[in-house]
Amino acid sequence: MLSDALKGKAPLRRVFWVYGVGVSVAYSALGLFVDPLNVKSIVVYTVIGLAIGVVQCIMLWRCAPNSRSQLATSLTRLGVILGLLTIPLFLYLLYAYPAAMIP
Repeated sequence: MLSDALKGKAPLRRVFWVYGVGVSVAYSALGLFVDPLNVKSIVVYTVIGLAIGVVQCIMLWRCAPNSRSQLATSLTRLGVILGLLTIPLFLYLLYAYPAAMIP
């Protein structure tokens, strides 16, 4: 359940595969319906995607200790940190060069 993942009570493998990979694939599929020539729709889609990514990072961070492997816990938390560090860069690029988001 989503609330368990947000509280850090879900198994890491479920959070990774269901709420991480599964949600990302589903959201990417929705992106097929976004008009690539409409800058506003691309910006909205991207900002919502970033918000989903932040929630995913929170769930992964909190559930990382639920892994049986200390290495998996450490790698998960390192990945979360690196992922969160890229968000300000991406937002800057989106703000400074919105036309670059159009294929």
